[in-house]
Amino acid sequence: MTRHGRILAFGVSLMAGLAPVQIASAQMPLPGIAQLDWAIAELPEDLSKIRMLRKEALLFAKVRPRGLVQTDADIVRGTAKSPIPAGTVFAQSRLGKKAVVCEPGRRKGQGSFACLADTDGDGAFDHFGSVNAKSYGYGSSTQIGFLVGMVKIDGWTAMETPVTASAIADDASPETMEMTLTLTSSPAKWSKSGARFMLCADRNEGNNIWGAPIVVPYCTGMLRFGAGATGTAQPLFSNGRLIVHAASADAVEVSIEGLMVGTSI
Repeated sequence: MTRHGRILAFGVSLMAGLAPVQIASAQMPLPGIAQLDWAIAELPEDLSKIRMLRKEALLFAKVRPRGLVQTDADIVRGTAKSPIPAGTVFAQSRLGKKAVVCEPGRRKGQGSFACLADTDGDGAFDHFGSVNAKSYGYGSSTQIGFLVGMVKIDGWTAMETPVTASAIADDASPETMEMTLTLTSSPAKWSKSGARFMLCADRNEGNNIWGAPIVVPYCTGMLRFGAGATGTAQPLFSNGRLIVHAASADAVEVSIEGLMVGTSI
């Protein structure tokens, strides 16, 4: 699959009419969805005037999850599944009244993200669930690298031994999305067909058999500008906007406005 054939899979699409998952051992039903809080951590010094060449990726923001905790002990999920090691980082979900945390990034070799819940409010996580790591688009599938957006939690199971977790600083997150913008159309065709940009975050998925890193882009889709539409804008995330100012035979001049460190995406 080509880079532009991949869709984001910054998250799993929320299913319509999703009902809370009922847990027999819990006093209240646990949520069937989660949403982590990702926020802008770093921005370049100047995004007011940028000259972009075709297929050149522009790094314009670094984004990290907030509300991080680190498990104090191994999480035993049963004999059929390997334990989740102590020290694994989770991020708090901002949905629902229960204390729910999920892994912001998929651990290598895993087909899902783990989520934990504290059902009785005693400070220890006593149930675990999971989020499917597969995303489908353009007739094929890819493994999700980051957990962004509203995602479905596939069931909850009681843990025999509850596990506590300690809060850690947001900048200690092992997961950072480096957001890039790539001009995919030819600047020379600006006056006839407009401009198209891809918004992506690359992720290192390990090494291939030759030892070279496998870098996989996770993309949100395409930002489209009409032919010759100078001065028009398209929304990015948060309050950000991408504005196209002019085009020459080999480049497009743009600016990015409205992004602020600390704001959620």
